[in-house]
Amino acid sequence: MMTLFLVVSAPTAAAQQNTGPTIDYESHKMSETLYVLKGAVGYGPNVGLVIGENYAVIIDGPHREAAKSALLSAIRKVTSLPIRYAILPDGDYFLRERNIFFETIGADIITQENARYGYTNSHIQFNKKMSLHLSNDDLHLYHVTVNSHDDVIVHFPKSNVIFIGNLYDKGGPPAFFVGGVDGVIEAADFISELSDDKTVIIPRIGDPTNSLAIRKDRDNKIALRRRLKALHASGASAKLMVKDKEFLGILEKFTGPEPLTDQRLSRLINRVISTEFVTPYDLSRSAIKSYLGTYEAENGHPMELFTQDGKFFARREGDFLLELIPVADDTFHVRGELGDTVTFLANDNGALHLELSLYGERTKFRKQV
Repeated sequence: MMTLFLVVSAPTAAAQQNTGPTIDYESHKMSETLYVLKGAVGYGPNVGLVIGENYAVIIDGPHREAAKSALLSAIRKVTSLPIRYAILPDGDYFLRERNIFFETIGADIITQENARYGYTNSHIQFNKKMSLHLSNDDLHLYHVTVNSHDDVIVHFPKSNVIFIGNLYDKGGPPAFFVGGVDGVIEAADFISELSDDKTVIIPRIGDPTNSLAIRKDRDNKIALRRRLKALHASGASAKLMVKDKEFLGILEKFTGPEPLTDQRLSRLINRVISTEFVTPYDLSRSAIKSYLGTYEAENGHPMELFTQDGKFFARREGDFLLELIPVADDTFHVRGELGDTVTFLANDNGALHLELSLYGERTKFRKQV
């Protein structure tokens, strides 16, 4: 596979005052129509650029304001075509600068449909799969659930390249707090089905990788879950778990020899417990059915409670999509967030209310009749 390198730099305002670094993007030519624009550490991510006959498509975008001009310069070094579509591999709240950039360049944003329940505005949404047909290479978008409910894999069969967003982060602590390890397994196996030994896999941050590394990452996360499950079943507290040598040895496969602080380790352990080891309460079907519906908050923004594939969810446009696990007749645990709950209450008139405890805030809702 032919790869060419072109470094494009743009100074930040701070750099122009000699107080900050220059931001670089490396342009890697993967095929005749596909490029990867590799972002600087801290400003990333790796951005895909696809050249069609009449327009271009980009995958992901800059994390920070300072990287926007550098990325646009890198794009214009490759093509002068208008950028018609921008594909988001997820609707990460902390990456909302991407949307501003896409609006500036006039691109239509494509997301998985669950992005509407986050902080991402999009023009085109898809459910499970979507394809774009370009002049020399089709691209296929697939929905998976690992770190968010709107994770997207982008596959270029002819170029033999796959973009996987933040599903893989070499050197970072493991994250799978929406789909859990089962979501990791499903996504990794699907990526393997799309791959061969020459497939180039592009994560959001860092160097390109391959399907073997993705499978090793999957296996390490399975081992991490297995060890923490054994510790949790033994009654060990998070304070004891952070000192467990077997757990730390597995974690080192993700982070390298540099240890995490006990605070970060405890946070990781608690999120794994919240995602993987909360035992569902056997709630009756009639009780679940009584909870389903639309609820109005004190501020007027509605929330919907619904079931899908045997699971219970709460969603609110422009805010959140949460999986809920019943832990009592009137209480649900928010998966992935230890201590966050939904509690149902009935007033003197029998009207159903609920209280959502999420990210340190409590919000009351009233069920619509």
